[in-house]
Amino acid sequence: MGMHIHQWFRGSFNLVVASFLLCGCAGKSYQAYSGPPRTKDQTALLKLEGDKGWVGARTVDDTVVNLRGGDSIELLPGTHRIEFTPDQTVRLNEPYIKPVTVEAGKTYRAWAQQEGKQNFFQEMGGIPAKVNWRVNVDEVQETSK
Repeated sequence: MGMHIHQWFRGSFNLVVASFLLCGCAGKSYQAYSGPPRTKDQTALLKLEGDKGWVGARTVDDTVVNLRGGDSIELLPGTHRIEFTPDQTVRLNEPYIKPVTVEAGKTYRAWAQQEGKQNFFQEMGGIPAKVNWRVNVDEVQETSK
């Protein structure tokens, strides 16, 4: 009987790991305009940093999207109002609202930057103090192969 439990656990564990690898790595893409998908030369892509400088997006042009770091937003050219959410280590849920102007055919990256230093309590994992942060958006230069 012990062998059956071991085999079941090993099979379940492998299934969980495979699910995580397939679903957790790529991130999702959100189309921030109505109608059918458009070509890459008609839209801009805004990638939300999912590693260092993690940033998510709560809304795009007042539409709730709840995107996380690693996700991306497909936008039409122009200026969009995006409500970003901070790195999870900041311990705040205060949004950062920023107008973002994009051009068709270009890819952009949004990433968070903490301003100032953490105090002693934050460094020790204690009582968090208010941390100021901002979101940077820059164009990603395409490299030719």
